Amino acid sequence: MKRIALSVLVLCSLASAASYQVVDSNGKVIGQVIAVMQGGHVTEVAISVNGQPLIVDVTRVGFQMTNILLFTTPDCTGQAYWDASSSPFPATVVSGDNKLYAESGADQAIFVLSALDPVNGCFQDSLPLADAVPVNQVLDLNVFKTPFKVRSQTGGNTQ
Repeated sequence: MKRIALSVLVLCSLASAASYQVVDSNGKVIGQVIAVMQGGHVTEVAISVNGQPLIVDVTRVGFQMTNILLFTTPDCTGQAYWDASSSPFPATVVSGDNKLYAESGADQAIFVLSALDPVNGCFQDSLPLADAVPVNQVLDLNVFKTPFKVRSQTGGNTQ
């Protein structure tokens, strides 16, 4: 019950999520908080790259590698793609080496022959995908140093 109450308290305190940002250990702003997952363990942040909000999941110790890169070749080479059907935000992928990939072209139908998983590496697949978008690397997330913290727009730490 305490955990549920704490989760509600965290969510209520972040009701105006846009007034909070995540910063690295050097105080460098990573991005604006747009959501906090249940329990407050993972925070969704909008990183601005060339004026475009790119959504990533952040914990205190790093970025969550939640998606895999998809390829039309059998060996995870060539143009990378991601499924764009799940969000109105531009598609984003954080790779196993902490690189941020973002949508870089129009939706298209592809046939996936391989995928690059951040944990297990490249594996062959066979999957038609109707709403794929090409993704290209836009940011090396290793420029941000852990641990990460949340602070208000006025600069006060909340963690």
